[in-house]
Amino acid sequence: MAGAALAASATLLFAVTRGPDPRILWWEGRAIQWDGLGTGIVWSPEGELLRFRPGLHVSRLPVALAGRSIVGASPDGLGNVLMVDGSGMVVRRRDAGDVVEVGRTPFDIPTLATSGRTLWAARSAVQFTFKPESAGAPLLARLDSTLAPDQAADSALIPSNPFFAQLVNAGHLAALPDGGVVFAPFVRDEVVRYDRHGRVRWRTRRSLAHATPDPRMFVDSGRVVIDYAPVNLGIGLGPDGRIYVLSTPTATTAASRLDALDPSTGRVLATTRYGTALPTIAVDARGHITNPVPDSLLPPAGERAREAFPSFDLPDLAGHRLRLADLAGKVVLVNVWASWCAPCREEMPALDSLRRASDSARVAFVALSDDVIESSARRFIAEHPVGLKVGLGGGSLKPRLHYVGLPYTALLDAEGRVIRRWSGYTGADQIAAERAAIRDELAHTAMEGMHHH
Repeated sequence: MAGAALAASATLLFAVTRGPDPRILWWEGRAIQWDGLGTGIVWSPEGELLRFRPGLHVSRLPVALAGRSIVGASPDGLGNVLMVDGSGMVVRRRDAGDVVEVGRTPFDIPTLATSGRTLWAARSAVQFTFKPESAGAPLLARLDSTLAPDQAADSALIPSNPFFAQLVNAGHLAALPDGGVVFAPFVRDEVVRYDRHGRVRWRTRRSLAHATPDPRMFVDSGRVVIDYAPVNLGIGLGPDGRIYVLSTPTATTAASRLDALDPSTGRVLATTRYGTALPTIAVDARGHITNPVPDSLLPPAGERAREAFPSFDLPDLAGHRLRLADLAGKVVLVNVWASWCAPCREEMPALDSLRRASDSARVAFVALSDDVIESSARRFIAEHPVGLKVGLGGGSLKPRLHYVGLPYTALLDAEGRVIRRWSGYTGADQIAAERAAIRDELAHTAMEGMHHH
């Protein structure tokens, strides 16, 4: 009965896709932005631009970034792709793969969502600044073709610590075919649907106790800690007309829950739980949920598509030099961290355990600190002694390595090219993925050596 009622309401509100073809809504934890033309776009955790079609069709799109770091991508409703780089600049990918700058939105670093030619923007939950907001600043904005706002939705919240305004107001968007938009804040327990004029249609809360609508900062054992927890990890519109929201069920990102919401009322119709925060999720027109394996859907990348990792030459803890060039011929796992990064403290022992289980003659593990103050990095390693090679970046690594946030991990082949990247740390699942990627690369290299011989 609930399914029949949902189908009736969805038919009135949306042009529901007919047929069983599933649509991928999440790819390794990243929400895919779909337009009204049957095209989905995502910037993958591995740093690839992927295009999706209904029916689990996935392809890679070549893109020449010229050193830009990308925090998000979306179709533009015209058959092209809009991307946001780490500085907040919106760029458009052209057919040849090169990018041209489009401009900036009202937000420092935006996230974008398109339906047809309607473009909505919010503050990015992937990367944000610590700039205060003025009273009355919009929470969301509908943009015209020049990225200027032509409609606002709601007002930004002003937290007790004004430097957390971008964090408090960041979130995820799903643009709707009727011109409206659904917003899922990053650290608040709510999902809000707005019509095309920015008026609230409904607001749903799910009693998630770990929400932190007013983050605070404190010092613990000499460390500066920002007290907040992710709540909403992404949002998407299924081909069945329902709104899907991926969230964390607790204060950690060790698991996730997928809620299916009635588009007319916001009522939670069904919940699916996952033992990872990085699921791949597909939904068909009947609301049937599956979890395809990403590697089985992607066409082979080919080694020529691998991008060279920026070379580094840094001092290590003993006063010697740690150079990428000296590790040539080995598979190299590079981890970038900082003493103030809470997930880094959990990740470092796990990486060291992975190192001990690896063949040191063929695999090297490198931990690069991006602490500005060297003594902070040294104190961290003293508290977390590891056998990884430690380099001291002195706060210079982000513009050189183009990472989005910490921790950041890249696996390199024997020629220093990127096999795969990970932003953040999601626990045992990520370590398992890193172990599998190392194993696969070593096996591939051994096979190539046999053919060459």
